[in-house]
Amino acid sequence: MNLWIIVIILLVSAILLLLISFFTKEEEHALLTEVSDFTLQITEDVHALKTRLSTVEKIVKEDSSENEDLPIKKMTAVTKQHAVSLHEKGKTIDEIAEQLDLPETTVQLILDNHQESLQ
Repeated sequence: MNLWIIVIILLVSAILLLLISFFTKEEEHALLTEVSDFTLQITEDVHALKTRLSTVEKIVKEDSSENEDLPIKKMTAVTKQHAVSLHEKGKTIDEIAEQLDLPETTVQLILDNHQESLQ
């Protein structure tokens, strides 16, 4: 009799475990579906960002290629002093502009500002 009770208890517990396993698989499936959807959404967002970034890079590249023919040179105090010292040595504005790789109008402006600062 004790043996039959143990068998029945084991059989009932096996059936219960079988039923529980069906329910947990559905939860796992729902979780797996949710993770898959989230991963897909993230992938789509990353793709959209990459597309937008490449568009911005193309626009910036076009803008920079338009500005390449306009060289921009920073005017430092050393450059200004060099222009003044060359002028004091008797160099012409054309020669100073050529040597310092500056426009003649910029050299003239440097020299005019220097003359004004002396007065």
